Amino acid sequence: MLKNFLLVSYRNLRQNKGASFLNILSLSLGMAACLFIFQYLYFEYTFDIFSNSSHVYRVETDTYGFNSLQKKDALTAPFIGPELKETFDEIENITRLMPFSDNGTAFFSQTQADGSSHPLYVEKVYFAENSLLEIFSVELIEGDTEEALSTPNTILVSESGAQKLFREDLEKDISILGKTLKTGREGIDENVYIITGIFKDFPIKSHLQANMLVSLSSPESGLSFSSGTQNQSLYTYLVEKPNSSLQSIQSKASNHIYLPLITDTLESRLSFLPIQEIHLNSTSSNEPSPRANIVFLTFLGLVGLIILILSCTNYVNSAIINSIDRAKEVGVRKLLGIAPRQLMLSFLGEAFMINLLAGVLAFFNFIMGLRLMKLYTKVNYPVPMEWETLKTGLAFVLVLVIVSTILSGIYPATFLSTLKPIEALRGKAQVLNSKLSSKGSKVIRFLLVFQIAMGISFLSAVYIVHQQLEFLKSHDSQSIELKVTAKFSGAGGTNQAYIDKFNRFIQAQSNDRIKDVILTNLYNGQIKKTQSIKPFYLVDTKQDTTQANYQLYVIDHQYWKDSAQIFLAGRNFKPQFSADFDKVIINESAMQALGFTEPDSLLGKQVGQYNGYLNVSGVIKNKSALEGPKAYVTGINHPTFFQMTVKSEGSSSEKIMATLNNLEYTWASQFPNFYFLDRQYNDQLAMEQNILKLFFFFSLIAILIASLGMFGLSSFTAYKRTKEIGIRKVLGAHAGQILVLLLYDFLVLIFYASILTLPVVIYGAREWLANYAVRINLSPTLVLFPILMMLMICIVIIVKQCWKTAVSNPVNSLEMN
Repeated sequence: MLKNFLLVSYRNLRQNKGASFLNILSLSLGMAACLFIFQYLYFEYTFDIFSNSSHVYRVETDTYGFNSLQKKDALTAPFIGPELKETFDEIENITRLMPFSDNGTAFFSQTQADGSSHPLYVEKVYFAENSLLEIFSVELIEGDTEEALSTPNTILVSESGAQKLFREDLEKDISILGKTLKTGREGIDENVYIITGIFKDFPIKSHLQANMLVSLSSPESGLSFSSGTQNQSLYTYLVEKPNSSLQSIQSKASNHIYLPLITDTLESRLSFLPIQEIHLNSTSSNEPSPRANIVFLTFLGLVGLIILILSCTNYVNSAIINSIDRAKEVGVRKLLGIAPRQLMLSFLGEAFMINLLAGVLAFFNFIMGLRLMKLYTKVNYPVPMEWETLKTGLAFVLVLVIVSTILSGIYPATFLSTLKPIEALRGKAQVLNSKLSSKGSKVIRFLLVFQIAMGISFLSAVYIVHQQLEFLKSHDSQSIELKVTAKFSGAGGTNQAYIDKFNRFIQAQSNDRIKDVILTNLYNGQIKKTQSIKPFYLVDTKQDTTQANYQLYVIDHQYWKDSAQIFLAGRNFKPQFSADFDKVIINESAMQALGFTEPDSLLGKQVGQYNGYLNVSGVIKNKSALEGPKAYVTGINHPTFFQMTVKSEGSSSEKIMATLNNLEYTWASQFPNFYFLDRQYNDQLAMEQNILKLFFFFSLIAILIASLGMFGLSSFTAYKRTKEIGIRKVLGAHAGQILVLLLYDFLVLIFYASILTLPVVIYGAREWLANYAVRINLSPTLVLFPILMMLMICIVIIVKQCWKTAVSNPVNSLEMN
């Protein structure tokens, strides 16, 4: 029976080659587009899924003011993690990590065999605790998982990072374990790190990506001096024990763990976000990676569903049209005793075969199209050669084939199985004039109206979005002010002449475009650079090399708000930035290490040698009796942050980026390695351009599918009215009049589709344009132009299909059975 069914299905496909080709082409295009979209949605919705990830949460800091949420921050204070674990039995484990620098990059140097120093630039570097390896299921290729990051100044390198940084060693099968990397300047602020392992790269579907992990206990992390502060500087993750209640942890933590009051009007509370929701649902600042755009994903899902429905409607139309040629087959099979249910299953089987062929073609189109998507869009798409991608792609194809078979096959199967055998055996003319055929024509017209309406909608969306973005480029003259932050790595060898030149440059740049320039060595009020240095010594005095190293901190006058209670002698740094570039403030332990017992006697003494000689301007109290020697410096010769208000002549992302790029170029000429930390405008511009490209790509597919539907219906209409056209030609009608008559029916359908589409397009355009302060006027041209374009496409297709019938010999038309 199966063999006979396959044979009949094959013969029908072969007999109707044109219709079968259009059906398979239409369905494969729709499935390929859906596969692109649904695979991407699957990629975005399955982030951070690993062993035990359902029990992993990130601790976040929520700032409240006047009983309302003011800010959510992905970072927490250093002491939060340890106190949570110590306080709550429900927590199984915690881990913390911190960006190595403000932008997560690091500059290392490696000593070569010939003694020369080779610089290494590494992106995505974090200070991390050893427990990170267990919580995030990080697998080590080399090294000991239990001890990899347990000791200070140890480093783990990712597999891809090792291939990039140590390619020659790995090609020679030389292990890189035990190799040393250095940061800072030799003999001044040098830190030496030892590579203790290589870990497999974090999965691409992880919100956390790292090329290097550095032990959080390393002195350069600054954790030793900031562990008790409330400054948010670390990412904190916890693992809850099985069968524990996260709600109880949250309520207890908000009441007992975090000191509630920050100011008179603000307070901080802890919240816990499941790690699997970070990529999609996080609204916190300081995220380690870009987040997904839910609106964008929803839009893509809706587009995919519409395209699949469009492709299925073509098959429905084609099946109804082909029922005329299959009328006798249905009549004979019914007379032979085949029940309507069996006929229905048979026609559903044929629909499944066509959808299966289309699915196979769509899968190959998907694989080839992935490369094109990577070339023309900036969508973070899975690598096509990965087995998981191919496996999920095949699963999606199977689901699409089943869904498409149901959508496209149910009505045609029902329609064909309900044909009356007497009418079917009387011939095509009887079938064409039957009530069932009339009902089928109505269904075809309804589906075609839907196809045209969707085509107009896609054309309108592309046209309006394109016009708006072009308008912003040429007419956006609205001036807006942006608060931005930039960083300068510091100028070594600073002297008073450089400071004067520096101040003159700042004054010259302060104008209408740039104002409120604030310079500081702190970032958001936090110390960003601390390091261990060789001990100070008094100038003209022999250096004592037996002393312990000093801990150096780069700050400015804002760090000590109440200096009267802190200073034993001397003063705080001056509010004028870099006025005290050659000064240093030390604590009691450092004073005693220099051989002094009276703080006043040390003031004005010159000590060395860190980045030149420094004059002691103040002595502060120790925080505890066991506190080691500490020194504090300030000025442009250290990492400096520029906080400024920049005026942009235009509110579009493109003009904002142009303003920042020009500003960065100008300032970098004076301050090498000057760069802005705020780059969200670039991401917004990329997103806008990407949306337009995706709109254009999928609109072409939708319009092509709608055109295929028009192609089929025009053939059916001309075929159904063949005898009528023959009679009209005998009575004197010429080909032009016949074409106008045939076009009229389609123009009515296009009119209905336009009426249905106009309110939706106008409403959608208004809602989207409302997000722009500078926007185009919603004129009739914006709506009518896409309708005229769709009308021209339809007219070309209709004329091409109906021309043969219009010029045919009326004698042949009247001979139709």
